[in-house]
Amino acid sequence: MKCEKCGKEIPNGSKFCVECGTPVKVQTNLQPKVTVTVDPDDTDKKRRSKKKTILLIVIITASVLALGMVVWIGASCVNCAKSFMSDFQNGFEENEGFQFAKAFIESNEEIQAVTGKIESIKVEGANLYSGFDAAGSFKRDTFSVRINDDRLVTIIVLERNGEWSVEDWRIEIAHS
Repeated sequence: MKCEKCGKEIPNGSKFCVECGTPVKVQTNLQPKVTVTVDPDDTDKKRRSKKKTILLIVIITASVLALGMVVWIGASCVNCAKSFMSDFQNGFEENEGFQFAKAFIESNEEIQAVTGKIESIKVEGANLYSGFDAAGSFKRDTFSVRINDDRLVTIIVLERNGEWSVEDWRIEIAHS
C-alpha cells in the first residue's frame, strides 16, 4: 500500500507513513468480490436428466401394473376354463347356473304348457361367461336344454353378487 500524501510505500500493519507521518486510513468495510458463473447448458442437462428419471419411473410402474393385470386376468381365465371343463365332463349337473335354469324350467307354467309334463332335461350346449362391468363381476351362462326329447329351450341366466336371475329364454320345436 502507498501513502496518499507522499506516495511512498507503507509497510503492512503500519498505522502511519514512515516518510511523512500521515495516518494510514484503514478500510474496514471491504468485501471480497465473488463472481459466480452458471453454465446454462449444465442446468438444462440436469433438468432433462430429472425429466428422464421421472419418465422412466412412470414407465416402469405402468409396466409392472400392466403385467400384474395380465397375470391376474390369465389366472381368472384358467380358473374359468377349469370350471367349464369340469361342468362339461359332469354334464353340467353340478353347475350353479344350470341348477338355477333347471329349477326355472321345472317351475315355469308357460314352459310346461308347451312341453307338457317334464320327464327329462338334457344339456345340449352351453356358453359360460364370466366378466366385469360397472356394477362388478358377473356370470352369464347360456344353456340349450332338450326337454322330453322334442323341445329345445334356450335359457340365459345371470349371476351377480351370488344372486341368480333369468335374463332371457325361448322355446323351439326340435327338428329331428
